[in-house]
Amino acid sequence: MSVTRLLVGLVGCLLLGLVGQALGCVALDGVVMLAVLGSLIFGSGGWTWGLLVAVILVVRLGLTWRGRVSDEAPRNWLTVIAIWGPPALAALIYGAGEHTSAWAAFIGAAAFAAADEMVSTEKSSLTFSLVVGTLTGAAMLVLHDVAALRRGLPTGWIDLWLIPLGVIGALSGVVVQFWTRRWLRLDPARLLGSSVAVGVTAIIGQAGWQLLGLILY
Repeated sequence: MSVTRLLVGLVGCLLLGLVGQALGCVALDGVVMLAVLGSLIFGSGGWTWGLLVAVILVVRLGLTWRGRVSDEAPRNWLTVIAIWGPPALAALIYGAGEHTSAWAAFIGAAAFAAADEMVSTEKSSLTFSLVVGTLTGAAMLVLHDVAALRRGLPTGWIDLWLIPLGVIGALSGVVVQFWTRRWLRLDPARLLGSSVAVGVTAIIGQAGWQLLGLILY
């Protein structure tokens, strides 16, 4: 875990959270939790993962400022954990061993988080989740390839697998959240949706990588 990235993530997410509080979409305890989880993602996942989180949060703030997204109440620390806890866990696992499954899990969880952040829960739909999942995967693809090129590493068509992972994560998470809202409160339903997005994309990512290895080698 990089201390520099940890501090950058802490300060950056704290500032974004304070802007969210000023706009009325995040409570103070939610700001603190966002800073903690954001710093873990930056510190363990790397600049690419952290920048993806920052992009999602900036877009959310922009939509809130324009009046396109509104919540019944500012998001507290429980809501922030439900949305960003699973991505932070995936980042910690990745930081400990750089597992392909953790990489895939983060993309799926981040896509679900983007879908949740960018539209009011009562207005969420599979079509919107499909669009957000595609955009999240594409954003990760761009950030990953730019980082690779700056380090002199090769890129190729194989990186396109990031886009379907985003789609799968957003769709699976939203479906589970919508279905479980019949029996659970919103935040537990969010957490379950995000956890399912993590599990599904981790399995698909790991299996797909192994299958690709068999085909290519």
